[in-house]
Amino acid sequence: RTILLHTGLYKNDKGRWRFAQPKEVEDESLAEVWASFSELLTKPEKGPKDTAGFIRTLQAPPYGVRMGVIPILFAAALKAFPSALSLVRSNGEYVADILPTEIEELCKAPHAFQLSVLPLGLDEKAYLCDLRDIFDPSEKSTTETMDLIRECYDAIEMWKHTSPPGALDSRLVSPKAQKLQMQLRRGLAPTDLLFNAVPRLVGSKDFEKVTSEIRMLHSELSSIEETYRDRVKRSVLTIVGGGITDGEQSVRQIAKDWATCFPSEFIESLDDGKCRALLKQLNQSYAHDEPFLNMLATMVVGKAPSRWEDTVVFEFEKQLQDMVNRIENQALEAVNSRSKEFDGL
Repeated sequence: RTILLHTGLYKNDKGRWRFAQPKEVEDESLAEVWASFSELLTKPEKGPKDTAGFIRTLQAPPYGVRMGVIPILFAAALKAFPSALSLVRSNGEYVADILPTEIEELCKAPHAFQLSVLPLGLDEKAYLCDLRDIFDPSEKSTTETMDLIRECYDAIEMWKHTSPPGALDSRLVSPKAQKLQMQLRRGLAPTDLLFNAVPRLVGSKDFEKVTSEIRMLHSELSSIEETYRDRVKRSVLTIVGGGITDGEQSVRQIAKDWATCFPSEFIESLDDGKCRALLKQLNQSYAHDEPFLNMLATMVVGKAPSRWEDTVVFEFEKQLQDMVNRIENQALEAVNSRSKEFDGL
C-alpha cells in the first residue's frame, strides 16, 4: 500500500483504479524508475533482456532501490505495462503463470531466467489471433489484447488437456500431424513454438499458409475420437457381422441382429456376467451409431473413445473377439447338449 498507493503509482482516476503512467508520477526519481520498468517490459528487442543489469541499475545511485522493494515494483509493472513478453528459465522451461514466487526468484537470480519482449506487427498479431482461435474457438477474435502470446499458449494448453490422450500421441494420423504432436509435446516456450517450430514444420514463413496448414492438422488431431469410434465400428462389422460391409444396415442394427439370435433363456444362463450384459445392451434400440459405439466401447474396455489412446484400440478388438467367442462357444455347447438329450430319447 505504501509503495504503490502513497507514491501515486496506483491511483483513483474518476472512480476507476489504475496504474499511473511514468509521466503522471510526481516524484522525479520514482518516475524515472517507473519509466525504466515500462521500457524493460514493453520495448521489443531481438534477444533476451539484460534483467541482471536492469536490477543493478535500480540498486545503484542515484536510485538506490532496496532489493526488497524491487519484486513489488516488478509485479506491479507487469500489470501496468502488459506486452508480448516471454519468461523462460535457463533450462528452457516456459513460465506459464508469472506468480509472485517467480518474480521474487527472478529478482534474486536474474541469470536463471530469460525475459524477452517480441516486436509484434499487424501480421504477427493476426497470426497469433488466428492460432489462438483455432485451438480455442470460444475466444473472441480480436488483436486488441496486449498478451496474445500468452493467450495463444493458454488456448493450446487447454486443447491439450481437454482432448483425448490419442490427440497427442496417436499414430493413426498423418505423418505431418504426428510431427505437430511432437512439437506440442516438447514443452517449448511459446515464442519458439509459434514463431520457429510451427513455421518450420509447415515449411513456410508465410503466416497465412502456416495458419491454413495448422488448421487442417488441428482438425485431424481433434477428430481422433471419431477415428477411434470408426475402429469400434469396423471391429463390430468384422467380429459380429462376419466381415460384411456397412451398407444399408447400420452397425447398431447388425449388432442387434446378431444378439437376437440368442434367446433370453440362454442369455440368462451365461456364466460370464459381462457377456450377459453385452447381449442385453445389444438388444436395446439406439437412434444413432455414436451413442451405441460409445456404449459398446465403455462396456468392453471400461472407457469411451474420448478417453482412448492407440493401445486401447487393440485391447478393444481382442476383448470383443474373446467375448463373442465365449458367447458363441457356450451357445454351441448348449445346442450340442440339447441334441444329445434328444438322441437319448
